Amino acid sequence: MLSLGVDLSERPARAVVVDDVGTVLARGSAATGAAAATAAAAGRKPKRAGIAGDEAGEAIPVPGVKHPARCSPGSAAIAAEAWLGSVKDHRHAVCLHVGDEVYAGLILDGKPWAGAHRRAGAAAWLALNPVER
Repeated sequence: MLSLGVDLSERPARAVVVDDVGTVLARGSAATGAAAATAAAAGRKPKRAGIAGDEAGEAIPVPGVKHPARCSPGSAAIAAEAWLGSVKDHRHAVCLHVGDEVYAGLILDGKPWAGAHRRAGAAAWLALNPVER
């Protein structure tokens, strides 16, 4: 089964199509998530899709997928690590990304954890300098 992933956390938006074992079959990037998804999926029919970015982000139609899953970039990163990466066999894990943006994702009891308000991993709001609190 093919899966489509779309990253709206940066511009240009990026999209990827992978198979069940995580092999990247196609990539796309464009000014919008919809255009990136179309470029990556060209001729392929993904059965599931995930969109990482703002909850209020753009709508991305994926033919054959009624409700693409939405999550934060941190949740997407830690889910990928749990599926194919360094925390594959672990029940609990944290991913902290520090770059142009700061975000994090959590795995608790083997499942991505979004928190009560879907803001778990919103690490950009952490005060790294106690003087700035």
